[in-house]
Amino acid sequence: MPVRHSPLAHLAYIEPIYTYNNWDYLNSTNVVFGKNPVGALDQVDQFLGINAGIATGSDTRLSSRIGYFNNSDRFNNDLGSARTDSLDRFKITGFRIGALQTKNSFNRKQYASKGTKLEYGLDLFSGNETLEPFGAFYAGTDFETVNRNWVRASASIEQFFFEDKKVRIGYMAQWVHSTQPAFLSYVSSLANSPGFYPLQDSRTLFLTKFRAPAFVAGGLRNIYELGKKLDLRFEAYGFAPYRNIVEQPNNGASVETGFSRFQLAAAATMVFHSPVGPIALSYNYYDDPFEQRGLFLHIGYILFNNRSLQ
Repeated sequence: MPVRHSPLAHLAYIEPIYTYNNWDYLNSTNVVFGKNPVGALDQVDQFLGINAGIATGSDTRLSSRIGYFNNSDRFNNDLGSARTDSLDRFKITGFRIGALQTKNSFNRKQYASKGTKLEYGLDLFSGNETLEPFGAFYAGTDFETVNRNWVRASASIEQFFFEDKKVRIGYMAQWVHSTQPAFLSYVSSLANSPGFYPLQDSRTLFLTKFRAPAFVAGGLRNIYELGKKLDLRFEAYGFAPYRNIVEQPNNGASVETGFSRFQLAAAATMVFHSPVGPIALSYNYYDDPFEQRGLFLHIGYILFNNRSLQ
């Protein structure tokens, strides 16, 4: 008998990857509300490695990557201050290996209204961190270097479960558990912890209350179709960390276990699905001391590089 080969058997790839990100919160401003959302913080992360993947179904994929990360932060230990003349420097370098299983049946790349998206992964990290306090170089002080090893597991689901002629209702849920320890300073620990990014502009903001080594989060999405290509969307999400980065004296940090707080994020968005991608205007709210509300307008798809530790 002839042997039949599934077309999925050939849907595999292997590729070299290099990623460079520069998140310049030093010069960030809120154009509409006029407040500098967060004080002095500038992050650079780089990743060099190999990425490989294989299709495991018509809309599922198993991928893995291994590589070297090199991250550098400059920050003021007072996140409410915009002073840039006394910045500490933090650096962490090392290796990462991980795997990710994904399933995606969404009807759109962004602002979907039908389908399911499921992801779960496991990552191992090993590296060295170095903290250079302001003035230490000029004083001839030796920089402190510490070896760090940690594991992170994650899972998320986004799904639309109700569909009427003009109404769509969906939900999302996310779980992240990391054994990542507190780093040598509070700001560096917070800046390099996993984050929750529920809204379209979340990755452009340094949301101090939406970062933690381990958390659960979730929310609802309500979509009203005003026309064939025009949607009005209302979203609300909750974020509950159970491993928290806690500030200690002299800019130190520790990790405390247990549910102790709950943060809210919400948005109202008008979306037009144009031939060149979505055109959207949203009013966003975050339960965060530095970035509580803002307007966000974009034309076309919003694209972000993967971050080296996230």
